[in-house]
Amino acid sequence: DLQQKTIALNELAETEKTLAKTIEKRQKAHEDLNLAIETIIRDEMNRRLAASRTKKSKSSGLMTASMSKTSKANNMNLIVETPESTELSNGFSSNKGKLPWPVEKGYISKKYGVQPHQELKSVMVKNNGIDITTDAGSKVRAVFAGNVVGVMYVPGCKYVVLVQHGSFYTVYSNLEKATVKIGDSVKTKQTLGSLSNSGSNNEVHFEVWKDKLKMDPSIWVNK
Repeated sequence: DLQQKTIALNELAETEKTLAKTIEKRQKAHEDLNLAIETIIRDEMNRRLAASRTKKSKSSGLMTASMSKTSKANNMNLIVETPESTELSNGFSSNKGKLPWPVEKGYISKKYGVQPHQELKSVMVKNNGIDITTDAGSKVRAVFAGNVVGVMYVPGCKYVVLVQHGSFYTVYSNLEKATVKIGDSVKTKQTLGSLSNSGSNNEVHFEVWKDKLKMDPSIWVNK
């Protein structure tokens, strides 16, 4: 009995060790995903800021030499939204709690925020979005109209699509393939890609950002 218990404990320790390495690898993949998302959003904000400067310069003419440096800095750091961008932002915001799910059916298998790992409770993991388990090969769709500003492949997260809705962004990852490209305009429920048909990983990872602020997607989608 003692020998059997020792063998069982050793096997359990090896299983936990292997699982811990898998968790660490997944967390690294999500860190890489987070960095990629932040880079795209930062570049997009810089683009909007540059467009605002150009627009303000044309409408107000050249700045007077007497303007203070502080006033200049405040003036230049203000992003003036276009009517189209404002409409998208307002539309997205007004649909909080009413947005369709990024897949036709499924359930939330991993929640937003810091939480114990499902299998290794002693390990805390951070989730910047939610994971939704659905059928193999399911189509992944946009939850609101917007513009595709990012399509990339991140090891460990597969294909990732980033859609801009004014000052809001939605992220869809773990796609086996993407069917849109950067610059595409998409409508609500338009297909962005699909999950693997293998049945081994039927989760889509979904995130919502307000500029550089991460938000809990579960409060945005229809319950």
